[in-house]
Amino acid sequence: KSPLERIASRIGGKVQIIDVREITHFFAQDKITFAQNVDGKNFPLDNSLNELENRLDARTFLRVHRNSVINANFVEEVHGWFSGRV
Repeated sequence: KSPLERIASRIGGKVQIIDVREITHFFAQDKITFAQNVDGKNFPLDNSLNELENRLDARTFLRVHRNSVINANFVEEVHGWFSGRV
């Protein structure tokens, strides 16, 4: 399968199609998965983070935490943390 290029978000009675290149990260909160775009707007999704991780381009999107998948194109710097983690 080819990686996802667009994803649908159901908001009220409409479905909004979002280009994944404009998504800075995906995150899970209160058992709901969201995509956040470059403008900081959150879009609820029907997909789980596991499903997204398997369908997104692994060269661009990285699972950095159990509740976060980031778009590496929007990472400007990384800070060291305890035990060599970043």
